[in-house]
Amino acid sequence: MISISFLSELLIDNAEALVQYLTGQNYQNISNLSFDFSEQENPLPTVAFIMKGPEGTMACHIEFQNRNDSTITYQMLSHAIKIHQQTKKPLKQFLIYFGKNEVSIESKINYFGSTGQHLDYAFQIVDLGVMQQEEILQHNNPNLLAFLPVVDRHSYKENPIEHLSRSADAIIHSSLPIHKKREVLLQTLLLAGYVYNPELIIQFLAEVDELIKLEESLTYQLIVKKGEELGEERGQKKALTETLLRQLTIRFGKLVPAFTELIEKQDYNTLQILADRIFDFEKVEEIEKYLVGYSCHGTQIL
Repeated sequence: MISISFLSELLIDNAEALVQYLTGQNYQNISNLSFDFSEQENPLPTVAFIMKGPEGTMACHIEFQNRNDSTITYQMLSHAIKIHQQTKKPLKQFLIYFGKNEVSIESKINYFGSTGQHLDYAFQIVDLGVMQQEEILQHNNPNLLAFLPVVDRHSYKENPIEHLSRSADAIIHSSLPIHKKREVLLQTLLLAGYVYNPELIIQFLAEVDELIKLEESLTYQLIVKKGEELGEERGQKKALTETLLRQLTIRFGKLVPAFTELIEKQDYNTLQILADRIFDFEKVEEIEKYLVGYSCHGTQIL
């Protein structure tokens, strides 16, 4: 998804300001940590870094989520273990929630099995939807302005156009230089895309563009370029899928719908392998077995 990488930049760029805002303490980001969080089912932006503050040096993990899911609590615990294993430092964890519905995620896991066998784990959930736009504005930190469209859930549900307009006006009239205003407005609209009607986002994007010329933003140009590349990749995958299905039909006869759907779900590289090795398979069942083995182990079984 195009917006994920740019929202990741939003989180990374503003991580220090977020922690200072959420804790009321002066923390300094010393260095970013590199982790593979690709196993999470809802891959929204997440960042981990080392910071220095009143309690000394510690690790910090911030993650965005826009849905309620009972597995997220265990996902956060898994991330905490990974981070502590690498850093061996105390950890502050924040889940930044901006879903349309009120948050219902559990923020802790506690159990006592027997002496010496227990778990007492917790992280902090921040529901942006219960905050007010005035809270962000009064903090007077321009790095937090991108979050304006997803705070105050009642307001953006009842009056989405008015809420978006107030958010944009605050950014446009902020003390940020013009190039930074463009970047923040684009981050704002990307984040808003998770909770607002797509047609409204497109309409509002056009209106804002007339005021501040978003197309001059480097981020805007990168998004357009990424979109064009993604469109080209999808076109190539569609063409390869259609060609492969024709080849499989010629070799094995009429294909059942379930098998056709299985082929259509594969990524471009897997489709290319199948096209190259189509004559290595004697029957459809062998291809199904191959794909199951490939998806489970990530390796070729031939």
